Amino acid sequence: MPGPATEGSTSDSKLPESFLQHKFSPKFNASDAEVTFQSCDGLCYRIHRKNLESAAAAFSAAEFVIRKEDIVPMLEHSEVLDILFVFMYPERQPNLRKVSFRVLADLAEAAEKFQLYSAMYTCNTYMVLETERHPLDVLVYAAKHDYQDLLDKVAALVIGQPLDTVIDRMPPEIAVAWVRYYQKWRDAYSKAIVRPTRCTCAAWSQNVVLPMLDKLGGKIEMLSKPDDLFLEMGAVNTCCPIHLKNWRDHIDTVCQDIPKFSTLV
Repeated sequence: MPGPATEGSTSDSKLPESFLQHKFSPKFNASDAEVTFQSCDGLCYRIHRKNLESAAAAFSAAEFVIRKEDIVPMLEHSEVLDILFVFMYPERQPNLRKVSFRVLADLAEAAEKFQLYSAMYTCNTYMVLETERHPLDVLVYAAKHDYQDLLDKVAALVIGQPLDTVIDRMPPEIAVAWVRYYQKWRDAYSKAIVRPTRCTCAAWSQNVVLPMLDKLGGKIEMLSKPDDLFLEMGAVNTCCPIHLKNWRDHIDTVCQDIPKFSTLV
């Protein structure tokens, strides 16, 4: 299989001057490559047809029955294509730890679009690592491309963000599912603040109920953090712990009834 910059027998001198005047990637500029792509910022990449057909399921031979001097425009930036096309050749895969999240996210989208499986797997691995830092971006990625385990993992991290902010980023069919999921959390919150039992001593209201309601503060995402909710409760009487445990068990039960987001999509 050809390498990215392998020189072949075809001479560039046979190509029109208008083609050769373009700016080409130094890594992907083999004269025997049959297909030329151009990034949205104007950099051209000459790629071998065999590599396209074998590495990327979305590329078909018939789609690229074109003249060598024809150029296929791409929506992706050169920062993305510089990495994407590496996955089409038998060489060491790029270290994605060194790229910005925006490049990683765009690369993941490009890999999915062209069904470049090796890149899809690698990008998914790194997107999982970004769930804490970029939960909404990861949620949209997982929803669009049906990564259900990742979808369920990150959904609880996003549930506290404004509803409009989230659905504006999602495809319509996913947005509808998110509204239903969000309502499930709102319903759970309404149930969680209703205490199953209550102590009659003064310490219960002052040192347990008020701090708990203050921590909840209308934030439905706090339901997913029971350890934080029940941490550092004020001094209580010996009669309070049983009621505190009942409340925690009640919240745990309420949260267990919230369906996984993937079941609503």
